Amino acid sequence: AQVYSVIAETDPENTDVYYSTHYNETQSYILPEGTDAYVATISGEDLLLTKVVNGGEVLPANTPVILKSTTAQVNLIPTNAEAVAVSATNQLKGTDIAMAAPANCYVLDSKSADESLTGIGFYAFTGTLTAHKAYLLNSNAATLKQMPFIFNSAGTTTAIDRIPTGDKQCIRVLREGHVYILLPDGTTYDAQGKKVQ
Repeated sequence: AQVYSVIAETDPENTDVYYSTHYNETQSYILPEGTDAYVATISGEDLLLTKVVNGGEVLPANTPVILKSTTAQVNLIPTNAEAVAVSATNQLKGTDIAMAAPANCYVLDSKSADESLTGIGFYAFTGTLTAHKAYLLNSNAATLKQMPFIFNSAGTTTAIDRIPTGDKQCIRVLREGHVYILLPDGTTYDAQGKKVQ
């Protein structure tokens, strides 16, 4: 079987973690160890990720996903073995061919087109989509440049992967036993990634 290789995008804030997207309408693949697959739903200005396939398991065909890996090159092995059943809600779209990006399109990147925002996430995009990649549609593309990742497990947000801060520092504080993240603009998030003021 021919191996399908994906070159992943590194997270500038965590260079030991790599991300990519993948889609194939007809072929299932075995994910290598150290690579997990996530589906995504839009939650306000953020992208909520839910893990659906672990490394070593079979990623089903016709399922657009975000791949999170410990290596920059991810080798997907085609297989006819039974794939994991994915039932989680997924707003990702996929394409098997290179095509012009539709209106209100977002793609995975580590920075915005004008480089004013950085950090792994989905960014507003115009141009040509690459074959076998996943993308998102969001009608807020005119005003929203970036959707950062928030990871979700069994319906509960467990961590903030990134908060958009540009090149300024955010501050973590402990108040009455609860962790809060304060952004330079005065916005506050709780540890579950929800805006509290």
